[in-house]
Amino acid sequence: MVDMSLFKMSKGKEQIDIQEAYNIWNLARARYQSIETVLLLRNFIHDRDFHLIAGRFIMHWRRVQDKYEAEAKKFFVSLPQR
Repeated sequence: MVDMSLFKMSKGKEQIDIQEAYNIWNLARARYQSIETVLLLRNFIHDRDFHLIAGRFIMHWRRVQDKYEAEAKKFFVSLPQR
């Protein structure tokens, strides 16, 4: 007989289902696209302050992107190419 409890942590490897894997993949893809778009549009920005703000957006989004990549690596989810 197997003891099952909602209050005990499982001793095995943590797993995710296909929907969660797709969500991680889709979030990473969207973040890559956002970064590439801002990098492209930043070439046309002439206002120095707005250029700095766009750079901060890119830095923030890259930190978030690193978190998505770490989660994907943890669960062996292959991410789209940059």
